[in-house]
Amino acid sequence: MDDEDQFEKLVEQISGLVGERRPVAVVGMFVLRALGQPPFADLPLEDLVTPESRQNWDDDELASVLRQHAFYTGVEYLSPQWARVLLPQAEPGEGPHLVDEPREVMSLAFYLRYDEGLRDWRIHLLGPPNVRVEELP
Repeated sequence: MDDEDQFEKLVEQISGLVGERRPVAVVGMFVLRALGQPPFADLPLEDLVTPESRQNWDDDELASVLRQHAFYTGVEYLSPQWARVLLPQAEPGEGPHLVDEPREVMSLAFYLRYDEGLRDWRIHLLGPPNVRVEELP
């Protein structure tokens, strides 16, 4: 599967994620935006991240990291306000895609905070997969 087909498939997959899996959809939109892929390439960063973390996101640096990772379709709720979406290392040539089963090595995680005012999730941190909720900034 070429990159264009892979990205189209990813858009289709994340479009159906709602409810408890909404954080995965937010991560998917963020990944596609960082990689400059339609239809999310022009989505304002403010629509996906917390205001406090806005200055921490560099698209070029993110694209380099995200091209090497898949992301797991499961969501781990650390508390009512915090969720974690794990990112396993992609196999060579795989690139960004959804995986339905956790892999042995989960190398990174997105941490999302629920915004009561927006009634939606926003990405706050990309970090190691083992950050505890009391350690989140």
